Amino acid sequence: MSAETRVFYEFGKFRCDPGNICSYARAKRFRCRRNRFEILVALIRSNGRLMMKDELIQQVWPDSFVEDANLTVNISALRKVLGVKLRTVRPYIETVPKRGYRFVAPVAERPDAGSRDKRGQPFKSRLAFRPAFPSSLLARR
Repeated sequence: MSAETRVFYEFGKFRCDPGNICSYARAKRFRCRRNRFEILVALIRSNGRLMMKDELIQQVWPDSFVEDANLTVNISALRKVLGVKLRTVRPYIETVPKRGYRFVAPVAERPDAGSRDKRGQPFKSRLAFRPAFPSSLLARR
């Protein structure tokens, strides 16, 4: 992504602004620790692909030794920030036991009003990804 192109990600009632390291819920800004925010952005940008734990740890903490438990705690805290109660609402972040995590909500990629693409044209809004099928249809192992 070029410096000229500033993109926001929208899902549910949330808007994620990676350029300013902040998120909004219904136009109200809310705080999220930097590492948790980086986890959220990494999962969103993975376009619904399963991110292995090691891959996620390397991306968020590139020069540090971090155990899986630290990632688990941060994912749990991120779910609380997003207001997801696992039994009552479909979660935004799916856990694939002993493997990793996947962002499962549809995400719309929205440009900032002044953003331009590589050719200098106004950046068009697009659906970044939509899950191919509900995870509830997957067989549990």
